[in-house]
Amino acid sequence: MRKFIISISFTLLLLLVANVALAAEPLIQATLSPNPVITNPGNDGYIQLTLKNSGTVAASRIKISRVSFDPDIILSGDWIVELSSLGAGDSTTSLFKFHVSEKAPSGLRTLTFYIDYYTDSASRTISTNAIINVQSPSTLELTSIEPSSLRPGEKTNMIFTITNKGDSSIANVIFTWASSGNIILPLGSGNRIVIPMIGANSYYNISVKVSVSSSATPGIY
Repeated sequence: MRKFIISISFTLLLLLVANVALAAEPLIQATLSPNPVITNPGNDGYIQLTLKNSGTVAASRIKISRVSFDPDIILSGDWIVELSSLGAGDSTTSLFKFHVSEKAPSGLRTLTFYIDYYTDSASRTISTNAIINVQSPSTLELTSIEPSSLRPGEKTNMIFTITNKGDSSIANVIFTWASSGNIILPLGSGNRIVIPMIGANSYYNISVKVSVSSSATPGIY
């Protein structure tokens, strides 16, 4: 029985030593943050790389070994660089500039960093991703008004056509209208209309019942 107890104690001692050895190593954690959150085609942006050593010893020879990215993302400057060593519990931040192609369609792009660092006994590689949100600005235009001519004293429906010529939908559009001298007035409604949504490359028709002043003189308003 005594030999059995000694054997168990020796095994527990080996396990404790092994746990201490495994804990005494660096542990690099990386996060990527794009700025701005939404980038328009033809514009520049930045990726902020934050590294933190959550291990118990220093990490040395930290470097970005490779970066994979979409063809619509153009890297500015040298991104394959060596970074400073990090002591246990320390962190560091670096900025990398990119450019979005003028012809890039709207959508999400993935950018991946591969980062190498060294311990006393081996090298390790980690990877982390950033999502770049590319959105073309929405362009709203009043593309038509029908009918194109009205008569004094007439009551009719006018249709305003609002067209979104951009590649992104736009929500909560507020449309207001007025005529000079109040020659044309809305009937049964105001001159302020809220459009819930206009999809990309689509249009929205606004129908308004109006009355033309009987004292209106011929002309363009």
